[in-house]
Amino acid sequence: TGLGSTSSAFPAEGFALGINGTEGRLDVRRFDRQPWDRPQGAEFRLSRVFGPSEATAMTIASENHWGGDGPLRRMIFTPDLPDPLRRRAGSRAGAMSILTGVAAVRSVERGGAQVAIADLL
Repeated sequence: TGLGSTSSAFPAEGFALGINGTEGRLDVRRFDRQPWDRPQGAEFRLSRVFGPSEATAMTIASENHWGGDGPLRRMIFTPDLPDPLRRRAGSRAGAMSILTGVAAVRSVERGGAQVAIADLL
């Protein structure tokens, strides 16, 4: 198997991530195909500066992207679906996302020079 393979023989054990902020630290540990018996999932720990630390476990759905693909498809293809968290992006947001990628490629082509999105419109 090569890189990017999803074969169970590929040694992918998950990841650990720590983010420090002015009010504390967030640690995330994703468990994936561990060499010991452990259900797939993730653990989040929020440690406040001079305050309590809280840990929360999350079970990962069997779908790709931690179970986010299904809800994303429903949000895209069911326009009447309520969006109380205002996560639905419009065509302008999509265009700006594409232009961000174009700007990144042009920047690399120009040796790291800055590329203004406004110049691409």
